[in-house]
Amino acid sequence: MEEQVVKFLSTVEKLKTTLRHNWTTTGRQESVAEHTWRVALFFIIVQDLYKYDVDVVKVLKMIIVHDIPELVAGDIPAFESKRKKKKMNEILSAKKVFRQLPSPLNKEYFDLFKEFEEGVSPEAKLAEALEKIESQLQHLDSGPTYWSDKEKGAHMLNYPNKALKRLDDKRIQKIWDIVKEKIDKLT
Repeated sequence: MEEQVVKFLSTVEKLKTTLRHNWTTTGRQESVAEHTWRVALFFIIVQDLYKYDVDVVKVLKMIIVHDIPELVAGDIPAFESKRKKKKMNEILSAKKVFRQLPSPLNKEYFDLFKEFEEGVSPEAKLAEALEKIESQLQHLDSGPTYWSDKEKGAHMLNYPNKALKRLDDKRIQKIWDIVKEKIDKLT
């Protein structure tokens, strides 16, 4: 069991160098691990401020495991046409990576990944909304120099909207409105 934990941690270490399509303020591509860290930080801040009636540990676990399949599947931005194929690849990748963990963690983490992707539970709705806002905040932080033509304009300004509609929370909506307004000024 302990050997499996060490192997899994060595596997997911690669998230530190698995690159996303976003850039940092210093001009290098953001890693999946960096994105995950800031989404987790975003969650604990809003949880402390707004006291959501959610399972806090479950939300944190969901945030931390949701992008692990990108180790195998890679990061395909939401504006790319390959999104449907990516979803299938992520599910297969999730099974492959989480299989390395001992039971029952392998099933629990895979189920958390699926729950995040389905976006139905209160925990998943909150995690997904924060994840999408953080992604756009990273675009704002890095600035338009790093924005591709495909993501400028409507995509960038509307990307979190479906998740925010499912969450239906005015406080998180206000945070997105601030980010969106700042992005809009740069487009």
